[in-house]
Amino acid sequence: MIKFRFYFNNEKDVEWLNEMSRQGYALTGFCMGFYSFDRCLPGEYVYQIDLAEGMFRVSTDYRQFMAEMGVEIVCLWGMWVFLRRRACEGEFKLYTDVESKLEHYTKIRNLFRAVVCLETVCLFFEIMEAVMGIAVAAMAACLILLLIMAMLREITRLNEMLTELRARMGEPTKKDLCCGGGKVSGFLVAGLLLNAFGQLLKILSELSAVQSISHIVTGVAIVLMLAGIWRTLGRA
Repeated sequence: MIKFRFYFNNEKDVEWLNEMSRQGYALTGFCMGFYSFDRCLPGEYVYQIDLAEGMFRVSTDYRQFMAEMGVEIVCLWGMWVFLRRRACEGEFKLYTDVESKLEHYTKIRNLFRAVVCLETVCLFFEIMEAVMGIAVAAMAACLILLLIMAMLREITRLNEMLTELRARMGEPTKKDLCCGGGKVSGFLVAGLLLNAFGQLLKILSELSAVQSISHIVTGVAIVLMLAGIWRTLGRA
């Protein structure tokens, strides 16, 4: 059986995989949002997802350590490692103390930040091509925007978790919450709306005057979106 789901929140992903196991379906593979399952005894396995040491790579020591813990590496995808252990062997948790959780979630947050920066560069080029009249580029820009928004939301959640973990360790905490209160920057929202308006102008008319306005609006939208993404990422 194959199912498609798209998560940025690992906790929700793990919860869903364990629920599938309770229903009698064991994860056997993952690729770009597609999860493959085989039948198993209800609740036979419990799952966790870890951060890999590199793209599609974990060390021999990591594999050996997991094997000693009775943990099976189901598959690797990108920077993620899908793990499982038989439920009869007891509770399965990877990070139990505050310090290890802090390190783990910091790595995930930094990974998402790097991806957002890369996607922002891609977004810039797609918008430029859309302005030049390439329809496919406009669709690609919208998809990238949705991806960036989803990742910014997850970065905000991780920042909140990191702030709480630092507080539990008694460390002085700096303002991890994005833009005061964990909200997405208003610049980003304004940029998204302006970009949509600019594209609408372009679709509605082929008049040169309207197209000129569309180009100006899109240019301002790009500046606002870049400023909004920068402010939303913040400095933690």
